[in-house]
Amino acid sequence: MAAHKYAEAALNFRAATQKNSRFGEAYYQLALAEIALRNPAAGYQDLIRASELLPARTDVKIKLGEMTLAAFLGDRNHPKAMHDRVSGMADELIATAPKSPDGYRLKAYLAGTDGKFPEAENFFRKANDLAPMQPATVFGLTELLFRDKRSAEAEKLALQLIDHNKTNTPMYDLLYRQYIAAGRTADAESILLRKVANNPSDALSALELAAFYAASSKPDLMKSALQQLLDHPKTFPQAHLLVGDFYGRMQRWPEALQQYDEGAKADPKNKIAYLKKTAEVWLAQGKGEQAKQVVDEILKQDPSDEAARGVKASLMLSSGQPQEITKAVSQFRELVKDNPENPVWRFNLGRALLANGDVTAARSSFEDAIKKRQDFIQPRMALADMSLSSGDYTGALRNADEMISVSKNIPAGHRARAVSLINLGRYAEARQELALIEKAMPDEVELQYAAIETKEKNFPAAEARLRKLAEQRPGNSRVISGLVLVYINENQLGKAESFLNDEIKARPGSDFAQRLRADIEVRSGKYDLAIDHYKQVLAGHSDSSQVYVALGNAYRLKGDEQNAIVNLEKAASLAPKDPSPVTLIAQAQSDAGQQAAAVQNFRRALDRSPDSVMLMNNLAYVMADSGGNLDEALALIQNALQKAPGQPNLIDTLGWIYLKKNWSDSAIQVLRGLSEKYPDNATFRYHLGMALLQKGDRSNAKMEFQSGLAKKPSAEVRQNIQAALAATK
Repeated sequence: MAAHKYAEAALNFRAATQKNSRFGEAYYQLALAEIALRNPAAGYQDLIRASELLPARTDVKIKLGEMTLAAFLGDRNHPKAMHDRVSGMADELIATAPKSPDGYRLKAYLAGTDGKFPEAENFFRKANDLAPMQPATVFGLTELLFRDKRSAEAEKLALQLIDHNKTNTPMYDLLYRQYIAAGRTADAESILLRKVANNPSDALSALELAAFYAASSKPDLMKSALQQLLDHPKTFPQAHLLVGDFYGRMQRWPEALQQYDEGAKADPKNKIAYLKKTAEVWLAQGKGEQAKQVVDEILKQDPSDEAARGVKASLMLSSGQPQEITKAVSQFRELVKDNPENPVWRFNLGRALLANGDVTAARSSFEDAIKKRQDFIQPRMALADMSLSSGDYTGALRNADEMISVSKNIPAGHRARAVSLINLGRYAEARQELALIEKAMPDEVELQYAAIETKEKNFPAAEARLRKLAEQRPGNSRVISGLVLVYINENQLGKAESFLNDEIKARPGSDFAQRLRADIEVRSGKYDLAIDHYKQVLAGHSDSSQVYVALGNAYRLKGDEQNAIVNLEKAASLAPKDPSPVTLIAQAQSDAGQQAAAVQNFRRALDRSPDSVMLMNNLAYVMADSGGNLDEALALIQNALQKAPGQPNLIDTLGWIYLKKNWSDSAIQVLRGLSEKYPDNATFRYHLGMALLQKGDRSNAKMEFQSGLAKKPSAEVRQNIQAALAATK
């Protein structure tokens, strides 16, 4: 323990408790070792046992009280049982050690959490009187004063503690956060400089100063702060590793590689550690061949190396081959089993599961990685991307906010936030986010500005922006998609098709353009032509479930249900976790009037994606429309609305279920509000008309039906409205 070899210490303390299950001191030291190893859950259990075996030990009681308080403060719900437990511990400490500040400090934190600021301040000051200028007490009081809007008083107290204890880094951090929040950037810089000067051997302080300069667009000062580490190799023997990781977090890959290379040369005994970092950087850029060369070098020196096994599994994953991806899942499961506390393996297992189509398990694995390490950006980024891909923009915005709260300097966090805001219609806020990453991600910013202009129907501006990008990045799939989307929104499908034909001529091997052209042909109703083009793409990608899905959908829209289901079932077998093909099978069956079969397949799709609000909605609607279990349908749509409140299609289904349950008043209330908000939606007006008709209000029902017909509904909705109109006569 004294040498900070916590893993070895924990091993021996644990062995001591196994030999003597009533050895309280061993449990206490084991708890401290576990806490030092960032395994607080195990440490807490050992601490409880130590407290039972050493009831007279005040130091054990204090540590247990502090950990229980930390658990209470870390739980957003602030459970009463835990509150009472901490309060009881505080009372016991005050009774057994009345001159100790610890019981009063615990009571102060509880009172502060309860919003009882005067009471909390009184307890903190009692603790400070008993033991003046103890960091834990002064920090708590300073934080309380800031919360109570007594900033000047809080700042004065914080600076007093720093003068008294120059190495107390948490107080520097508290002041820095307050200065940043108040827009006092000069003071924020000053306190960081003071922290570095007073803690010359603390690498983290130097890295924080460098991060501040990076965020302030002061690259020379950033490099100067980092150079302080590199210039003192005796004080910072891992300087190249730390600086390389710093650049890696900023996704400045060349600088990161340079540092790892220089570190390997300067410290040949630890060459493998630098090689591992180098492999990770190549993988992060998607450069598998370079990563493989580095991994081979690692495995020559240590064939059993865990990190090299992980990189090898990552290479399997990056191959994109279904069999290799399945192997990668197995490899990462083994790595998680061998080292369950390693968040990196859990993150990579999530990546492999996602590539294998198991979205639910992937999400769970990413969340587990975050639980193991709260500041781990990559799983948060993956969750944001998953939310964006599924159309859950509210969830993606939440993921992005959490990412930015961990690190404000990650462009991907601001990018995810911008994309979410764009799709939520909050364009002004999105532009603010994009302005923050213009230098870091110029192409991405241009694409997102084009997306905003497309949504604002400023099509000439969007097209001009994308045309310029197309010249700079010929063949870029996202630029091509953006231009096609502009033409679709302009209702110029012919122009989109012509543009894609030109792309295919310029790049004959572009399967992406071929696929996109077929998608446009489907939109244009040229189903036979689209089917031929999808088959051409399949000739070179016979294992692509996505192309089989597109082909099956083209057959479905053509009215060829048999071929639609054959191709969609093929897609379902190629991607056994993907709900898309099964969903389309259900839709094809529903279109053909096979509602029982459609319900069965919507259930099957929902099993593949239990959190999909779209599938909940589809299943609930078909059940209600076909005379299924209305109570189950209602429960489904209520669950969906909890996940996506305010989503209009879900509200429409809720109203339709009310109608089917003969709850006319409730149906009218829901559907009228929806029709007023979305007056051009023919389906909503049709459903409102049906509810009014059920209530006996024929005249208003007729008005809604006629209004719905004027909104150019689909053929099916038009037919339904005309049949309903006949019933009003």
